[in-house]
Amino acid sequence: MASKKKKPSPDEVRRRQLLRAALEYLMPPEQAEKAAQSMWRTWGSLGNIASAPEGELAAAAGENAARYLRLTLELARARLEEQTDDVKRVADKQTAVELFLPMYLGRRTEAVGVLLLDSGKRAIYKGIVCEGAVSAVPLYVRRLVRLCIDYDADSFLLAHNHISGSVQPSKQDILTTKQLELALGCIQVRLRDHIILTERDQFSFFESGLLRTMSEDSLVERRMELAGTIELADQLEKTGLAGLE
Repeated sequence: MASKKKKPSPDEVRRRQLLRAALEYLMPPEQAEKAAQSMWRTWGSLGNIASAPEGELAAAAGENAARYLRLTLELARARLEEQTDDVKRVADKQTAVELFLPMYLGRRTEAVGVLLLDSGKRAIYKGIVCEGAVSAVPLYVRRLVRLCIDYDADSFLLAHNHISGSVQPSKQDILTTKQLELALGCIQVRLRDHIILTERDQFSFFESGLLRTMSEDSLVERRMELAGTIELADQLEKTGLAGLE
């Protein structure tokens, strides 16, 4: 006996209608309905549609529709980022996460975001500085150090996303964070936290104890500690605390 087809929820119906209405600005209603149905069958949600590769969207609905949807996503991301412009101080992880999250709306590849703070913990710069493939992103320490110097930053917060959904840091995440902390210490800039983001969770290096503030140890001791970081990362990997590199 064939199973009954699941009836879409009211929220899903409304989202499908929004997609169709958006497409009707570019094509006749019947064509928009057909394209919306095809896209929903393929991706199953507005989030997946918005973050789908532009080439795949073009194959499903045409190049104009693909570009239109991509611009809509970029406008939404810009609007969310704009809402964080009035944040005065970044005093805790939650405030930092609220500033970082809009940068990652709809992204299908890993990216590195930064927040530079002045001595009053006010954000003086925020943005994406590196983008990579689905499973990895290069972190250019020299570029980040230069950014801190250019903005005369007092402290620094780092974030990157894990597309896999696993919020745990990889061995490379840990090593790179330690290297960056040492480099920033040389110019007297404190790395306050490194936050890993997924769609449903966040991981804080500071809260986990993986990141100790520069004031706890001298820079010489920190350089010596870096040699032991590989052993720490190996231990974490053995216990399952390993994610994307």
